[in-house]
Amino acid sequence: MTFGFICFSGKIHTPSLHVNGSLILPIGSIKPLDFSLLNVQDQEGRVEDLLFHVVSTPTNGQLVLSRNGKEVQLDKAGRFSWKDVNEKKVRFVHSKEKLR
Repeated sequence: MTFGFICFSGKIHTPSLHVNGSLILPIGSIKPLDFSLLNVQDQEGRVEDLLFHVVSTPTNGQLVLSRNGKEVQLDKAGRFSWKDVNEKKVRFVHSKEKLR
């Protein structure tokens, strides 16, 4: 799985985001994003206030956000919050058509 994010806090110092590896999933499976994969640090305090912006979409699936009981696909420039990740509302859905 390959995709990219940036995060914003609206403060002077830019938070740092490090991806801690790769997701390896069976074809057609679903995995919530979590903080074992995303390591976020903010010098000015509360990581709970951070917003993530999708800068590139997955090459072998899609990112979806559970919002109001519906799954919404996150395209390039899509957004989700720290709270969304913490509540496991952001998921990677592996494409059944793509082997990698």
